[in-house]
Amino acid sequence: SAACIKSDTNVNISAGTVNLTSSGTGGKGINADGTITIGSSTTTPTVTIKTTGARFLVSGTDYSHPKAVVSNGAITITSGNNTFTSSDDGVHSDTSITINGGTNSVTASSATAGVGEGIESPIINLAGGVNTISASNDGINATYGTVAGGTENNDNSQLNISGGINIVTGSDAIDSNGNITITGGTTIVNGPTSQPEEGIDFNGTFLMNGGFLISAGSNSNMTKAMSTTSTQVSMYIKSSAALATISMLHIENASGTEMVTFKPKNNVYYFHFSSGNLAKNTQYKIYFGGIYTGGNYVGGTTGWGVYNGGTYSNSGATLKSTTTTSASATVNTVTF
Repeated sequence: SAACIKSDTNVNISAGTVNLTSSGTGGKGINADGTITIGSSTTTPTVTIKTTGARFLVSGTDYSHPKAVVSNGAITITSGNNTFTSSDDGVHSDTSITINGGTNSVTASSATAGVGEGIESPIINLAGGVNTISASNDGINATYGTVAGGTENNDNSQLNISGGINIVTGSDAIDSNGNITITGGTTIVNGPTSQPEEGIDFNGTFLMNGGFLISAGSNSNMTKAMSTTSTQVSMYIKSSAALATISMLHIENASGTEMVTFKPKNNVYYFHFSSGNLAKNTQYKIYFGGIYTGGNYVGGTTGWGVYNGGTYSNSGATLKSTTTTSASATVNTVTF
């Protein structure tokens, strides 16, 4: 498989404009045996990588997959205007992926079922930047790789989100074969309509300890709430009827203060929501539908995401639930 840039050790791109295109089968944009570093605290490169080839069979069930960026060592993105597009995997490291800044777009789309990961590594750290990740399979996949008997057991891989704006879509939009810990940032997630795939899938613990999260996905019976040891107040919302893509989820407190207004990309049933504005022992109203005017929008280019700073009207909306959060527990399951 051909690579535009191949290194037996490390690759560092600190500045300039780099455009890489690989059309060969199993082709790579950047392939390093060591580490890959993009950007720095004082420079801002522009890196555009596109792979368009198909995967090919090496032997048995082992395939060589096209990848925009792949390394055996750690991948670190500190700054830059970076666009990675692949006909299979976007960014893959056998060690870790850390994003500290930059404007980063990762699109991984494969015609083969179950293939196409946005970013994949045993350890994934999202600490900054504006990161838009879209994949035909998992948008974010924290994993040590397939083990005997599958990957349904906790393999101690780790997704850590401490900052940035992270907009993620995929079949499993976020999938950790180990743990998820969110302490900061804004994370907006949309999974599929149909089970068994989910908005957020995890095998270990899911700690919601800070930041803002709204995630939506199917009504898969494998979907779970955040772990009860989370420190920030959260809601796990289960609807028996789908929220349509033309509609929106709106949550407000008893005085009408907006907690979240979210428009999905797909028809979705189950939601994970957490914000520093949520409080214990407080009443909230959950609406499907309504009208939103003015304000700002954060999300995908197709108009799905979070609306804020404007005015919500419940005209035409359905009040799905009036619920009071627990006075003691941080995770609240709401079913309607």
